[in-house]
Amino acid sequence: MLIANTPLASYRIILPAAAMEGERDVAEVLRDTLTRATGVTLEIATDATPAADCEIVIGKTDRDTEKVISARAEDADKVEALEFVVGAGSRCIEKPLKDLRLRSNVLIAAVIHGNECIIPNGNTVISAGDRAIVVTTETGLRDLDAILE
Repeated sequence: MLIANTPLASYRIILPAAAMEGERDVAEVLRDTLTRATGVTLEIATDATPAADCEIVIGKTDRDTEKVISARAEDADKVEALEFVVGAGSRCIEKPLKDLRLRSNVLIAAVIHGNECIIPNGNTVISAGDRAIVVTTETGLRDLDAILE
């Protein structure tokens, strides 16, 4: 698998040195989802380690996000990890994920339902009030419905 024309195995996941539990959970869910999907397990490190060329950054770190994959995607070849709170009017709720027509280059990496972090499969159903972690190369996504075709 390639991200921005670079092998996935070249990347690592970076968290703030003082990461909150939710940030650590997201990093682990992303790592585990990518491992299941590709067989590649990414290292999780903090921003206290020296910067590398290929990083997926979660949370507020001291990294220069122009050079790494981050929650900021000013270039089309960058990857975003976005968190959306799912509204009651969303077209994504109360339907199995397998029935949603997602845009290309979009992955729902996790669904957080209350205090439970779910690594979704095709039968996972998102409810109003859930939080969805979306990994994408798409830019300008403002809400969860924007991931739909």
